[in-house]
Amino acid sequence: MKLLSALAALTLVLTPTGSAVATPTPVPPSQASVVTESVTSEPVPISVDGVDVDGLEKLPEAPVAPETRSGRMNACAVRDFRDIPPSHSYYRYVNWMACQELTAGYANGTFGLSKQLSRGETAMFLYRLSGERHDPGTTVDFLDVPVGGAYFTAVSWMKEKGYGAGYADGTFNRNRNISRGELSSFLYRMSGKTYRTTAYSPYSDMSPQSGFFTAAAWLQSTGMISGYTDRSFRPTRPVTRGEAAKFLYSFDLVGEGTLPTSAADRWTTVLTPLHTTANPRTSPVRNLAPQSGIVRLGEQGSMTRVRAGSTVGWVNSDFLSRGKPGTTRVPYPEPTTYNHRAANNMALWCWDIPMAKTVDGSNAWAQFEVSGYPQWPSTYDVAELIGLGHDLDPDSVPARAVQLHECAHILQYRAYRYDNVALNSRMGQIYPNGRDSGVEHMADCMADAMGARRAFTSGGTTWTVGYGGTCTSAQMASARKLIAGVRP
Repeated sequence: MKLLSALAALTLVLTPTGSAVATPTPVPPSQASVVTESVTSEPVPISVDGVDVDGLEKLPEAPVAPETRSGRMNACAVRDFRDIPPSHSYYRYVNWMACQELTAGYANGTFGLSKQLSRGETAMFLYRLSGERHDPGTTVDFLDVPVGGAYFTAVSWMKEKGYGAGYADGTFNRNRNISRGELSSFLYRMSGKTYRTTAYSPYSDMSPQSGFFTAAAWLQSTGMISGYTDRSFRPTRPVTRGEAAKFLYSFDLVGEGTLPTSAADRWTTVLTPLHTTANPRTSPVRNLAPQSGIVRLGEQGSMTRVRAGSTVGWVNSDFLSRGKPGTTRVPYPEPTTYNHRAANNMALWCWDIPMAKTVDGSNAWAQFEVSGYPQWPSTYDVAELIGLGHDLDPDSVPARAVQLHECAHILQYRAYRYDNVALNSRMGQIYPNGRDSGVEHMADCMADAMGARRAFTSGGTTWTVGYGGTCTSAQMASARKLIAGVRP
């Protein structure tokens, strides 16, 4: 029984020459906004450590022999630091580092738990963790790491191994704070693993085109980290010495194959209620965002018992897939049709959404259809569809903007659990003067956040795709939440 359907249209028209463009709305060139993302292997961290080399911890650079490093907590007597009591959540990791002679702390008896870790310190930690011995020779690899200096052997080892290449100015930037992205990259290279990423991102603030994405996604896949509660990774955030201890402890367990993980074997396909019992009529204890990884514990009727993070509950089995969406960066590595190419352009956010073939010059639209019982929301059967006119080259600037606009509608529908009334009401509050209660304007803002170039110049005239209007910072913040499956 079909209960609800919704359409959202973005009109396309033909120019006199026969090529299709979005409905033209001239805008000043100054308003033409292009959203891009810079990718570098080792960006300059956002702040500087500023600690003098003479003030850093003292420990011989030559690591202990590999056979003496068991990696286990009981390999030595307890070695405490004044700033980290046994009750602290990082105690086990810091004590492990001391037991494995990766750190001796500072002369005042502290570990420096909350102090931000520098790149030089990171090199020393990783060198000691490797258990290898390295002869650095007398060649100066980096201008700021002199022969015989505190970091010389460790940094030379990192360069030889290919773990750290330094900066374009010839320095290693030994005293700069290391970021979470840089540390993840160092660990990934040191692991020697080759991780194949997909169009799915486990983090709300990173896409497969983001710098450090492969390394960060690999960390998540091993169970070492899961990101923050808002599903972000925060790659530019500096790392404290306490956090680094946890990173290294988990990295060592991954190397040994002993890190306890709960690898997800199912993934949610839509915003999914998690119920305390197998009865979906009960109020949900929480909602799982689309593409959340869960562990399947058992089934009962149409419901599946799962573990999502530390919470155990029940979800509708129809809302689960048997793996991360997609197995490659794009669903069609060798596209042969218009729809294949368009699907690849939307894959980061709208993986595997069916697309209808439409006639030339027709509207572009996004649609959902829901079947089920309104009083039993977990039994909804949702069908999603995107239709695109075929006048535009699917890889052209305006076509991509149109595609992302329609993909944005799908994400809106998912975030609002296909409740079109609630969606229109909320978008009307965020964008009070927008068409269709702001739903269309919000789709434009979401397309901007996904990297669309809605404004483009052709024939000396600047055109805009969509419904026009500059998105405010508040609207862009709402757009990013909707992309992440969160209601603003």
